[in-house]
Amino acid sequence: MKSAQWPLPAEVSSSPDSEASVADFATFRRHATVSIIGTLVAQGLVVAAQPLLRRWYPPEAFGELSLYISVVGVLSVVAPFRYDLALAVPRNRDRAMRLFWGGLMLCTAFSVLVSGTFLLMDDLLIRVLKFPPSARWWLPLTGLSVWAYGFFLLLQSLFSRDHRYMAVNGLKIFRRVPEVILQILGSGLSQAGLLLGELVGRLCSVLWGVWWLRRYEKPKLFRSLVLMDVCKHLWAFRRYPASSFFPTLFNALALLAPGLLVNYHFGVIENGLFDMGLMVVAFPVTFLINSLSNVLLAYLSQLYREKAPMKKFLLRTLRGLGLGVLGLFLVVWTLGPSGFEFLFGPPYRVSAFYALILLPALGSRLMAAPLAVVFAAVNRIHGSVWWQYTYTAAILLFFLLPFRSMETFLWSFSLTETVLNLLYLWHIYGTVNRVEKMYCLKKIYM
Repeated sequence: MKSAQWPLPAEVSSSPDSEASVADFATFRRHATVSIIGTLVAQGLVVAAQPLLRRWYPPEAFGELSLYISVVGVLSVVAPFRYDLALAVPRNRDRAMRLFWGGLMLCTAFSVLVSGTFLLMDDLLIRVLKFPPSARWWLPLTGLSVWAYGFFLLLQSLFSRDHRYMAVNGLKIFRRVPEVILQILGSGLSQAGLLLGELVGRLCSVLWGVWWLRRYEKPKLFRSLVLMDVCKHLWAFRRYPASSFFPTLFNALALLAPGLLVNYHFGVIENGLFDMGLMVVAFPVTFLINSLSNVLLAYLSQLYREKAPMKKFLLRTLRGLGLGVLGLFLVVWTLGPSGFEFLFGPPYRVSAFYALILLPALGSRLMAAPLAVVFAAVNRIHGSVWWQYTYTAAILLFFLLPFRSMETFLWSFSLTETVLNLLYLWHIYGTVNRVEKMYCLKKIYM
């Protein structure tokens, strides 16, 4: 009986080691559109449920959910030790699968360490970070969420490498559907309903990814799971964790710091109101970054391997992102305080002002963050290290500064992040320019 194989799209050769040629903008646009639609549906479910959830749960419940997501988000991006980025590099798929298994092993060990640490040190963390006392019951659960999201990153990179963007969409949708359902059904459990919905949604996403792998890879799924071979490949690609583990960890901490900072300076209730304003602005930013990053990584990696020009493509992408920022500003400005009050209830009127102040920061992040995959695509993984350390130091400095009002804090934060993101964008463009000059020199001396 013939075994099931990966369903190959038209542009992919039947050779097991071949890859789709994505070195044209039309192909990239098609892949990006598929990815964006899936992310929009998944994130749209969360946003569509907010008018109900914000009325059923108090602001402090969302403030606590924001803390949970921040802790998980900071740790989960490094749970696979950044081997998720390396999956796009090998031409041979068996080598990529060995990296996948190695990343999953490291992710599992890291998650167990996180759960054990939080179980033993919960009192210290609550006291230092000024978390609410109820954080004692959910801090040990963060290890399970970290494992699920690390697994998600590995699956997402593996599917994106093979241009299986419908599978990537499934990962996102099968996370959000059970999450929203459980949060609605658990409205009588206060913050526990929100937190359990978040955790179960991540686990359902992983189950979908495992089902997809078993369906199309069953005859050879475990063929690459040979411990010695896996360790050899992890060592061969050791520059990914060596160069980017700590910078990525610090960068994630800085990116997710706003919720931690607001809770630290102004308390969990104010954090819940701030979270609403942040969500409205961050929703389009997050879904575009999540949709485009893996498509860009696969596309730019192909351009780099083919020694094809990247600068023109980079400028076209920036133009599209700039139009997105303009549209985001118009939507938030039109919605205004009255719109927030109508949709989410009277307590969230102030969230509209928070959203407007955050627009420059998140708009500049939308311009820079999707293009950060340039460094992985051109094998310059260390290229963003200096910016990540600078960005983290600047944001964490806000823990030490006194702020008399929420508005002063937000304007200071927004201005700082905007300047740093624009510097990062300039650095990305400079890196692409230097790589293209190296191409020219190689052609001259060949």
